Parts: sequence; structure tokens; C-alpha cells
Amino acid sequence: MIRLMILIFAFHEDSYRVSIQLALLAMGCVLIAAVMGLGFSLLVGLPWTTITPVIVFLAIGLGVDNMVLLTILVYRGDKNHSLQHRIVHAAGEAALFNTLSTLTTVLAFLMGVNSSFKGIRTFCLSSALVMTCVFMSSFTCYLATLSLILAKQEAKDAGKKKKRHHKRRVESDEEVDNGALTKLYRDYISKI
Repeated sequence: MIRLMILIFAFHEDSYRVSIQLALLAMGCVLIAAVMGLGFSLLVGLPWTTITPVIVFLAIGLGVDNMVLLTILVYRGDKNHSLQHRIVHAAGEAALFNTLSTLTTVLAFLMGVNSSFKGIRTFCLSSALVMTCVFMSSFTCYLATLSLILAKQEAKDAGKKKKRHHKRRVESDEEVDNGALTKLYRDYISKI
């Protein structure tokens, strides 16, 4: 799953290091949200059953989907706008899809609470809590750290562009100086 995420993010950004950071960030946010949701489930008194660890994989599926959508929308944003504007716009565009997919998943798990099996009831209720935590994590933790990583990358790219522009100007100045020296040598010194 991590390899798939790294590949998905790698084709959306020129810098592979940033792509790997975003993939690991998405996985980290989902895992933290899953632990938070499972901890909350245990806190409210839901027992740990043998099927409970499956929730982590369900959370990865929903959470990574939400975070990939947010990342793609940030990258597709107009580069003429600031990073904060692009992130706010991407969150606005992704909000409907992420909210509806999370809501339908949570409602499906809440329907399972009516099961006659106690293990299924606790699994469904724990899953609904974890999915809610994953949703909140994707719009809080992930977007905040995404903006930090992309701001750092944009500052680095701006610095590289500035160096390239300065290097070109220095090279063009040297060419002018070389032309003047060559002309001076040709016109005056070679005739001596």
C-alpha cells in the first residue's frame, strides 16, 4: 500500500523527495487517526475483539483516498495564486466528496450496530468512530503539514530560479567583458 501511494504521489510532483514525504505523511496521518479512533473506542468502553485490527486497513483505504484527492487538487490549483489560497480552494472542492464518502461509510457501519452479534456491533461502532477521526485528520493534520511541506518546496524552487537567473546574468556580463577584452586586444594590443 505504501509503495502504491509513493507511486501515485511521485507522478504528481517533479521532486521525488517531496512525493515520498507526502506519501509517508498521508500514511502517518491515517495511522495516527486510526490509533486515536481506536483509543477513543476503548475509552468509551467498547471491547477489543479479534476483528478490530481490520479497522486500520479500512481507515487506510478511506483516509488515503481523501488525502490523495486533496493533494491532487492542490497541485492542479492556479500557480499564480498563493499556496494558502490554493489549499483553501482545494479543501473547498474536496469537501463535498470527502464528506459524502466518509458519511456513507460511517452510516454503513452504524447500520451494522443493529446486528445480533456483539462482536459485529462493537466492530461497526469502532469503525464509525475511526472513520470520523480519519476524516477530521485529513482536513486538519494533513492539510496543515501539506502546506508546510509545499511552502518549503516552493521557497526552495524560488531560490533555485533566482540562482539560475543570477548565473545567466553573470554569464552574459562575462560574455560582454570577454567581447570587450577581445576587441581591445584585437584593436590595440596586437598592433604593438
